[in-house]
This record gives sequence, structure tokens and C-alpha cells, in this order.
Amino acid sequence: MIRSLSEVQALAKTASRGAGMSWSLAADTAYATRFLCSFGFDGTGMLAQLLDDMGAGTDFTPTALHSPFIGRSGRLHPVLCGLTVCDLGSDLILGSVDVHALCCPIFTLPFLAQIKLPEQQYLIANTATFTVCLGEGGIWFDGALSHGDQNLRITRSDTQIGVFCAFSTRAQINPPVWDALSLLSARTHAPATEESRALGAGSGLSDND
Repeated sequence: MIRSLSEVQALAKTASRGAGMSWSLAADTAYATRFLCSFGFDGTGMLAQLLDDMGAGTDFTPTALHSPFIGRSGRLHPVLCGLTVCDLGSDLILGSVDVHALCCPIFTLPFLAQIKLPEQQYLIANTATFTVCLGEGGIWFDGALSHGDQNLRITRSDTQIGVFCAFSTRAQINPPVWDALSLLSARTHAPATEESRALGAGSGLSDND
């Protein structure tokens, strides 16, 4: 199944809200999903697992605004953590930053990509299973994605590593994942009332129009 990035972002937002997130966090999560899909990652698949695991995400915020980042419940939400690191900016990445027990760590990538670095510098994010390299020239990746909790280390480097990730305006979606996100999205739809049904009948419109 091929979907546009706009379709991906719209569904990701309402699905995240349907899973219990605030509209603000849902919007950030949708942006992250779109970003990942645009560079060939399985953003929707990872999102479905993240929502199933962490729901609203509010119990998985960082305990403090410094390294090492640790979640209040012992685990960290990747979007909340990514936003925190991004807000602190490049001054945070003077040596290294450690993040403990981070769920779906690839979801921090869209926010790390917003950190401005000096010329010829790269931001490197490492877990036990993958390495992401971020620079002005793009994104490079090596390894395999994992949904489970992992420790993440963020450092600077003057060397680019990994395989270049090409940008695309379309995303390849697994149909069962799309259906699962659509079910969550449906929770945000207001149920029909007797008044709205009466208006529909009076206008000649039906649910199939």
C-alpha cells in the first residue's frame, strides 16, 4: 500500500489522539512518523507498536533536563525525550548524552535532526542495534530497528558513517498497520446524534454519500 506523506501524517495524528495523547503531543508524534516514512523507515509500523505500548505517553517523561535522561516510570517516551533534547539544543551535545530505557529509539531521530551543529560536524545516535548519523547533507543509517527499550548515546563526530537514506514523498505502508491506526483514529470521531441523523435525512444525504 502506497500513501502520501500528508495522508500518513493526518492518520498518525488522529491515531495518536485516539490512543490517549494530547492533541499537541499527537501532532509532534505525527510529524515524527511522517519524517521517518520520508526517509524510508517503517514509521507507521513503529508508531502502531509505540501506541500499543505507551498509549498517552504521559507516564514516560524525563525526570530531569540533563544527561543521563531517565523516565519517571523507569522508561522514556521517544517523542517526549526527542523534544526535550531538541529544546536544549547543541550545547547539550558537547561531549555525549545518554538516554536510558528509551522505547522505539528511532522516534527521537526527527527531533535530533533539528539540532544545529557547526559545519563539517555530524550528530551520531547509537543504540545496541543501530547507528544514525545526521548532518547538513542528510541522514545515514546502519543496523536494524527495534521497538523494545534500548539505551541511546548521542555524540558529535567529524566523520560521516552509514548508508545514505534517500528522501521520498511516498511511503510504503503495511495494510494491517494502516487498519490498526485507522481503528485508533476512529475514536476521535464524534458519534452521530439523533439531531444530526434527522438533519441528514432531511437533506437527502445518507451515510453512504
